[in-house]
Amino acid sequence: MVVIATKFDKLCPKISENVDHLFKSPRAKQAVANIASFHGVNSNQVFPVVNYIDEEERLHTKDQLALTALYWIYKSIEGYLTHHPDRKIIPDNWKAREDVLPDWTDDAEKRNLVSEKLTPFDDMNLRILLVGPVDSGKSSFIDSVHSALCGKIAWDASIMNPRAMTDHILSTTEKFKLYPVDYVDRDTGAKRRSGIRLGDTPGFQEQDGIKEDHINSIISGNVADGYKIINAIQDTQEDIQRDQSPGDKMHCVCFVFDCEKVQKGLPENIKRSMIKLRTIIFEKACPHIVLLTKCDKVSNSLKTSRRRIFEDGNVRECKERLKAEFGFRQQQIYPIVNYDDQNDVDKQTDRLILAAFFEILDLGKTHMESAEGQEKE
Repeated sequence: MVVIATKFDKLCPKISENVDHLFKSPRAKQAVANIASFHGVNSNQVFPVVNYIDEEERLHTKDQLALTALYWIYKSIEGYLTHHPDRKIIPDNWKAREDVLPDWTDDAEKRNLVSEKLTPFDDMNLRILLVGPVDSGKSSFIDSVHSALCGKIAWDASIMNPRAMTDHILSTTEKFKLYPVDYVDRDTGAKRRSGIRLGDTPGFQEQDGIKEDHINSIISGNVADGYKIINAIQDTQEDIQRDQSPGDKMHCVCFVFDCEKVQKGLPENIKRSMIKLRTIIFEKACPHIVLLTKCDKVSNSLKTSRRRIFEDGNVRECKERLKAEFGFRQQQIYPIVNYDDQNDVDKQTDRLILAAFFEILDLGKTHMESAEGQEKE
């Protein structure tokens, strides 16, 4: 173990004048002893340094202190790995995902990227279903995808489901509704409609609300677009199947969780519903991913900038909770910030939304092609 002790120039004015006094100062010597005692290490494992703050020129003694500390950090790691050859330094794969987000330099390059991803779906019948607790951001994600693809804030799904003015958290979505996905054609610059549909559903609530059987029927293609689920909460599986709409099976399911609510702790009955629903999806062999929305609500830095979202401690904590409580794999979880009150799109938010959406398309396409292959056999 190596301990770095900073700001030793604050202990003694002479140290501020000349760092060499650090090793002559009784106060500095006592501080090193106190720090060593606190951390339970020897004094020779404590390395005092004096940081650069207002200086305009480099000082040899300050450099020497910093480089000495860095050298012994390296030697400490080297010694540990020598005596524990089976231990590896595991890369932070969560943080590394920030480096592989989709990127572009201008609007034309973005249109090329989007067209390249979406054009293959023009003649497909791809269906994506969003599920999750009430007010988790499902409708907002649908609008955010449209905003990111077309470069202009969209409100279609949110307008269809106005936020209820009540102290109780109730689902604002009443129907199972499929929304077509448009994008901007790279050649003409005009909107172009794909064969992709995003399915919005009412949220799971602590009391009443949508049930796992409703979702099961939707995934199986037994619920018509526009079916008013909120008024059919007590319906049985057989009742729902009266509105069969063959051909509308779902090809991918997106679990949507509000980062702020995950951090505070989801109600136990909501957790049970999500776990049961995940079991149903596994049985159907339907691929799924997780959207961790509203990450800006748990981080002040993310309110103004989406950069380093994978490094944010609060977002990482929420990700770990989803892994522990529901068994999701890390690579399935996509942290995003939906467009909510913004007037314009921005690149950082778009990159997060499109990274998740492109993964959804890849999963859905693979599942669709696999299902079609099995039907031919």
